[in-house]
Amino acid sequence: SATYPPAPPVGQEAAFAMLNHSLEELAEDGANGRCAFLIHGEAGTGKKELVDFFLRWGAVEKRAIQRIDYLASERDIPLTPWEHLLQNLWDMADSNEILLPISVMAQLESAFALTDPKRLSIGSSRAVRKLDDGLTRSVFALLDSLEKLRPLLIVFENIHWMDDESLRLLDSLIHRAGGAAILLTCRDYSGGSVRAALRQIAESDRIRSITLHPLTEEQVRALLARRLGEADADRLTESFYRNTRGNLHLLRELIRAHEAAAGNAAQAPETVLFGNLQGLSEQSLRAAQILSVYPGDMTSTLFLQMFGGGEKQLTHAINELIRAGIIEEIHLDGEENCYRLAHPRLREMIYERMSVY
Repeated sequence: SATYPPAPPVGQEAAFAMLNHSLEELAEDGANGRCAFLIHGEAGTGKKELVDFFLRWGAVEKRAIQRIDYLASERDIPLTPWEHLLQNLWDMADSNEILLPISVMAQLESAFALTDPKRLSIGSSRAVRKLDDGLTRSVFALLDSLEKLRPLLIVFENIHWMDDESLRLLDSLIHRAGGAAILLTCRDYSGGSVRAALRQIAESDRIRSITLHPLTEEQVRALLARRLGEADADRLTESFYRNTRGNLHLLRELIRAHEAAAGNAAQAPETVLFGNLQGLSEQSLRAAQILSVYPGDMTSTLFLQMFGGGEKQLTHAINELIRAGIIEEIHLDGEENCYRLAHPRLREMIYERMSVY
């Protein structure tokens, strides 16, 4: 029987339609064009959900999909996202018996050790590798050889954590002719400048920008009706919206808690959301508490001074809070890393419950 696609995620209907239409147009043009999209928005606006839905239900069936989710822990190693991508492409070229020029193979092997799965031959040199014209040409030679077989859809997520070398190579790819489609996601940071390399991509005239916003109260009701039914949507919308302000990450926590209650009395939204904080280590709770009483973005130096513990303990706390989606880390040109709570409601809850700590 035929499988019919479900409705796009609530609040993302127009964004999905734009992505789908543009990729269909590119397919009609053959391999002569390139489209690049940047999906951006503050934390909790559903960037990953939109990408998931698009790759499952969009017009992608004729493309070889390469999806690279960049991690904050990899940000200090130059060209790491490209290392992940090129390893996949190298394996694809090998399985299709594509022969590359010896000079290209040597350049890529020297930088990325693509024939060595554990990449033992490059070791600590990964931390100091640099992008130059020769390496750029070799990367594009590999891409070009594969695009002759099948158009590519390259997805880079969380490019706000990318190192500058990776961003420069990505910018070159966006401006290079070819049939590959490029889909990027990036977190918005209000109240601060953006690194020049990232700003160059975000403001490029080759990029089609899609901005995601927190859900409105009406959209929250639509989401609850879809997940929990009309009766629960009528009863819960006002409370869920007030406690999350449309943040999808927080909404999912409340919805999961309500579903887990399975007809029993569900916990109050404030209790559910605050429970995530109570599951953290004492060091992480202290770090979150410090951020809740500071009015702006806190530099790493000031954070360490106010934390009062060692740098190792603060680093552990920061990493735990980032993984939990409670804080976000901001990288600016020539400045220290800064930190802030990911959502205003988290600040309010921590501040209101400080006596609990």
